[in-house]
Amino acid sequence: MDRLESHPFWGTRSPLADFSYVPFLLVSSTRFSIAIIGTLALIWTYLLSSLTCLAADLWIPKTYKTIISVLISSFWSFLFGFLVNLFSPLLFHELLFPLSLVPVVYIFSELEEKNTEKSFKDTLNQVIIRALVLSGIMLLLSLIREPLGFGSISLPTKEGITAILTSEIAADMSVRIFATTGGGLILLGFVVGFYRIFRAMFVNYYAQKENR
Repeated sequence: MDRLESHPFWGTRSPLADFSYVPFLLVSSTRFSIAIIGTLALIWTYLLSSLTCLAADLWIPKTYKTIISVLISSFWSFLFGFLVNLFSPLLFHELLFPLSLVPVVYIFSELEEKNTEKSFKDTLNQVIIRALVLSGIMLLLSLIREPLGFGSISLPTKEGITAILTSEIAADMSVRIFATTGGGLILLGFVVGFYRIFRAMFVNYYAQKENR
């Protein structure tokens, strides 16, 4: 049972079980191109911030660990944004808000891991897995929202967000509400609802298995 509770997807700290991740999921899943860059930003920031904190752990006073973690994650996120800006200034301006939320999401994950009695290496592994789980959810949501909301799939290019696999018929049939924050919240509500149903089934299954 404890193993299920600590699971990165089915556990109590899953991105679908913790409302702290909702703003980032809503903003970054609007379009597939945003989700792609968001995924790269998450992996970049989570990995490099965790490695930096691991290397400097002995020299960071416990009182200031959270503040320094904020500065470290903000630095790596800023550097990623700088690289995106070098690739395409237009793309950077279109993704500025989602990228600014990445350090906040990282801090949520790190604070949760600090509350557990694990070695920092185990915590590092958990943080990276959490980034991959959050990225997977974000990509899947964007693959639903963009075709329904815009009638297309977009990719990040030097010209900014470029729509591909689109047609006039698909655009006419699109339901714009799914592209908005309200529509994303409705869709996320359905996803979380189904997630909780399946999670309850797994909890009952493991509870019965342990009682045998």
